[in-house]
Amino acid sequence: MQSVGDVRKEYTHPTSFFYPGRPLWRGGLPAFPSNKTLERDFEAFLMKGRAMSMIKALLKIQKRLSKMQSAEKILSCTNTMEKALNELKLNLRKT
Repeated sequence: MQSVGDVRKEYTHPTSFFYPGRPLWRGGLPAFPSNKTLERDFEAFLMKGRAMSMIKALLKIQKRLSKMQSAEKILSCTNTMEKALNELKLNLRKT
């Protein structure tokens, strides 16, 4: 068997409607209509986990910063962290 050109695999449900929260077929995942708010909330949940891992990385950097000897590196790191903290505070303000 050979396929020529663009081939797409699709599933067409035999009926034109479904019941929200019920699977389209037996043993399948529940079917829900598309919802932008839920997608945004899920993305925010994933980003929250990423932010927590970044905070852990900052704590590791804090240990390295306390052992630094170079004045130039200390000033550069301090300026960078001040900029990041100011931007973070702006984003965390209640609107």
